[in-house]
Amino acid sequence: MAAPPVPQPAPAPAPPPAAESPHEITIVSHSSLFYWWPVWAVGFLLGILSYRGDYRMAIVPAKTVPKR
Repeated sequence: MAAPPVPQPAPAPAPPPAAESPHEITIVSHSSLFYWWPVWAVGFLLGILSYRGDYRMAIVPAKTVPKR
């Protein structure tokens, strides 16, 4: 007669993850667009002011005299 199978011990549970060290710094990366928003905002503001203004620009040859 054969011997009954010997039960195998259950594997040991995995250790809990190590606590994050207080001396570590986590760096989060952002798109460069995130850092340039003030430049975009000023550009749009100046564009709106230019659009609403009543000024014109003309490129003319040298020594041109303006007339009304």
